Amino acid sequence: SSQTQEAFDRDERGLALAHTAGPATASRAPRHFGRLTVHGLPISVESAAVGRPLHQVLAGRDSLRRRQKLVDAVAEWIVAMNVETADNAALRTQAEGLGVVAETILPPEQATEVLERVLPLPGVLNHSDLGCWNIVTLGSEFTVLDWESAWRPGPPLWDLAYFLADSLPRLYGRLPGR
Repeated sequence: SSQTQEAFDRDERGLALAHTAGPATASRAPRHFGRLTVHGLPISVESAAVGRPLHQVLAGRDSLRRRQKLVDAVAEWIVAMNVETADNAALRTQAEGLGVVAETILPPEQATEVLERVLPLPGVLNHSDLGCWNIVTLGSEFTVLDWESAWRPGPPLWDLAYFLADSLPRLYGRLPGR
């Protein structure tokens, strides 16, 4: 379908952003090998991500210390990706979009204050969907999947906040409904 083709296009663009960002970023992203159609179905071929989704590992029986180390490793990688992709071009090019996001989660006066502080910062590469479901891990290694929402310049530490908001409740067993 055209929606699948568009999703594959976005993912291919996101992976290209990841692989041209630098070695720290690229080391955790799959490689895109190509696309084809089989029996009318579009297929995207990427390198394999070996292991289990991080949300399963965090809910598993490994020691708390081992699970904390995985969360720490991903958080450290996100910060390294931010440092590696920091572009001195301010986020002002994204002011309108960031304003809409800020106003959906904050009262207008707070959204304005936050934007005034954020917009002068350098922009970075954002994965933009960095929940535990998009991270596959085996041992201490991990791969970040689904780069279709990646963009730049995005706000620094956006992915870190997103990741920690998802992973910490899972790590400590405090998800809603539990």
